[in-house]
Amino acid sequence: MASLKRIRRPQTMTRLLTIGSLRASRAAVPVAEVMSREFETVAIGAGLSGVCDHAQRTLNPFYPVLENQRFRGVIDQNSIDEFLKIRAALAH
Repeated sequence: MASLKRIRRPQTMTRLLTIGSLRASRAAVPVAEVMSREFETVAIGAGLSGVCDHAQRTLNPFYPVLENQRFRGVIDQNSIDEFLKIRAALAH
């Protein structure tokens, strides 16, 4: 999908990384050791339907939204789920 881009930035900590750390009895591990450094971003002009369709196939909890490579906001799984519910309701 042209509107999604994978970038490397040290900004997210995923549930799987956290669980793995706790299983290894490392509850005091620094956040830097369990955060994800790669995630997909969304262009501010991307179509919401395409982003939502893509999000259903991935495990990303959120997508940072960029405009001219600058952070402008976040679309999270709650927003995506709400959009999908409304789209389904309007289709009937």
